[in-house]
Amino acid sequence: LISPVHQLFPLRVLIFYPELNPARPIIGNKDATLTIIEFGCYVCPYTNEVEDTVQEVLDYYEGKVNLQFIDYPLLGHEYSYEPSMAVKCAEEQGAYELYHRKLFMQNMNFSSQTFGNIASELNLDINKFENCIQNQTYREEIEEDKNSTIAAGVRGTPTFFINEQEIVGPKPFKTFKKVIDDELKK
Repeated sequence: LISPVHQLFPLRVLIFYPELNPARPIIGNKDATLTIIEFGCYVCPYTNEVEDTVQEVLDYYEGKVNLQFIDYPLLGHEYSYEPSMAVKCAEEQGAYELYHRKLFMQNMNFSSQTFGNIASELNLDINKFENCIQNQTYREEIEEDKNSTIAAGVRGTPTFFINEQEIVGPKPFKTFKKVIDDELKK
């Protein structure tokens, strides 16, 4: 049954599909035909679980498909915010993609030293990196990412958008392949 109130005032749900943000980095060929937008958290076990599949997709569709990772640090997870800040500080020094991959290689085993250690491994300017972290230079950008996640109706991580097709959770390669093949035909 529909309540009398809902008959008079029907509920409308607006979905805002995310669009490629030119101010954010791209993983893979910047001129690819198709971009996967992933909303993820570096300490989410499900985001970590699907990372190998994401890399498999990028390798399989090399040159045709790229990825834009939108940070959605989940509340309640220890060290959820720090990797988001660290990867953006690494981006300042041209090391976004490498730092992003190194974060996932940690398998969610973060400590207060992890982020500086990765920066050292990548030969980043440590003083510049640590100042960026301490000053929380990208706090506003991380908040913007969280807001875009909410606007897209994302309820958990990882969530992927391939044009207007949504994939939620860690899915196998074949799930991505079907959606991507269909989108590439359009």
